[in-house]
Amino acid sequence: MSLRLMRLKRKVLIQKTHLSKQSSKGYKGVPILNSLLLFKKLKIMNKIIEVALTGKFGADAVTNLMEVIGATCNPEMATEILLGIYVKPIIPHTVISKSGIAKTVVSIDYWNTTVTCCYEEAVMMHLYVDQDLDTSILTLDNYMEYEKQYSDANRKSFRMPTGEMRSIQDKCSFNEWLSFSDANDYSLTV
Repeated sequence: MSLRLMRLKRKVLIQKTHLSKQSSKGYKGVPILNSLLLFKKLKIMNKIIEVALTGKFGADAVTNLMEVIGATCNPEMATEILLGIYVKPIIPHTVISKSGIAKTVVSIDYWNTTVTCCYEEAVMMHLYVDQDLDTSILTLDNYMEYEKQYSDANRKSFRMPTGEMRSIQDKCSFNEWLSFSDANDYSLTV
């Protein structure tokens, strides 16, 4: 039995014994009945995985392989690699976000299914101006004439571009990365 399956079984059993003391929530906030169904599904999947691994590696190696699979952060990927059926997802190098910003891959973590990316963002200056001021007249040369203090009455907040750019690094899931506009031709399945 895999380590992951043993942990889940232990949590379900502990929660079943404390049901009268606790709410009806089980493993990770799932109701007890659903936790038991999840446990049964995992048990069935583990049997399928064990049979597949036995066919490839022999019965003696299956217990150790199941333990390794259960200890990884992505058991599905680990199983596919061991069985020789893993196909790396195709991830586009550059995408355009919903806000129109071009984002470029810095690194891809296939085990955690995340993309680390970088993009350029305009540096903005925050200031307060008179409530009735037409902000289209503000420039980097004249903004100090119109700037108000936070404590002044009849003021509004305004963000003005400085003309400088800064590089931002961010992380997102594969699904989020593939939801960006230029990623429509890619998918996680082959």
